[in-house]
Amino acid sequence: MFVPSEAAGIELSTTIIKAGIEESIGAKLVCDPHRLRHASEGAEAGLHHVQFAVLEEYKVRRPRTVAIAGVEYQINEFVDKRRKSPCSRCLGFHKPFATGTGCHNPTRCEHCSSAAHSTDDHSCKHCAGHGARTCPPICANCNGLHRSDDGTCKMAPQMNKHTKCWLVPSHGQAKSVRNQGRIDHQKALKVLAGERKQNGTSPVVAAAVAAGGGEEDDGDVDVGTSMEVNPSAST
Repeated sequence: MFVPSEAAGIELSTTIIKAGIEESIGAKLVCDPHRLRHASEGAEAGLHHVQFAVLEEYKVRRPRTVAIAGVEYQINEFVDKRRKSPCSRCLGFHKPFATGTGCHNPTRCEHCSSAAHSTDDHSCKHCAGHGARTCPPICANCNGLHRSDDGTCKMAPQMNKHTKCWLVPSHGQAKSVRNQGRIDHQKALKVLAGERKQNGTSPVVAAAVAAGGGEEDDGDVDVGTSMEVNPSAST
């Protein structure tokens, strides 16, 4: 909401703004109201953009307005449009994003997405004799050739500017993306095996490449509105 620096000759301090909001909503704020920025032009010139938050346990229904020093101000829901990061534990996109709080899924390696070992202890047949994490990375969400926190991941939630909510691929889209990720990964392993063979090192990955292969895409390209993406099984 936009609030002026003063009203009726009274300076609207943080204390006054907080008291007005809490009285209007009937609940305590998580912290003092935060002045995000100062509007310098347009209808909001001379006003401060104020943000406040309430704990979910109060079950407060968002009001349309709040009264501060006898004047009502319109309330708008704050929408975080920053890119969502995966869970720090299982690397999947689920609620709450990025924190790992309450996540009971296995902890995954950030390089290969395996739940069998930690990132620091990463070791696989493709790295054997060549150094740790020298194999192509695998995204836990799309099976692509990147880490799960890569901003280019096609499974990452995207903000829809019209609905103002986070959208994720539908089941059909997710299957297609993951299949392509597996195919790309097998190709990368094949290239790696060729390079190592040419350089005179042991092509450890050849057998894995021969055994690989992607699943068929079911052709479903509908856009879904689910808010959760769980990591695919480790390959």
